[in-house]
Amino acid sequence: MRQWIVEHEHCPFAYAQAHPAHAWPQAHLAHLPDGTAVIDAFIGDPAMLGHGHGRGFLRHLAKMLLVEGAPVVAIDPALDNHRARRAYAHAGFVGERVVETENGLAVLMLFFSNITRLRFCAPATLSFRRNVRSRRKPT
Repeated sequence: MRQWIVEHEHCPFAYAQAHPAHAWPQAHLAHLPDGTAVIDAFIGDPAMLGHGHGRGFLRHLAKMLLVEGAPVVAIDPALDNHRARRAYAHAGFVGERVVETENGLAVLMLFFSNITRLRFCAPATLSFRRNVRSRRKPT
């Protein structure tokens, strides 16, 4: 498990950790691809809430983990934690489904690279429009 203290202007305000999705058995993460990173994050200073700092560092952390090789980054906030879910959505996480965890109901939210997003979509949900008209310039 990797851990970080998050600072804004040299003032610590949050904690984040990341671990491999399959590091220990968690049924709601079993379908995720090998190498998926799962993050947990907490903002400790209430004065930092509502200013976009959470979504900013979460987006940065998720992108960093993708660059390091994770195919997907997951987070699983409690179903009734609407503020966290909004922050994660603003950071780029997409709510996949409601899941049962040992701590109760949660929403599994995923952060993808564009390539991984295509692989996660069922083929029937993808549609590609072919440009049938020629765009040649008249001569």
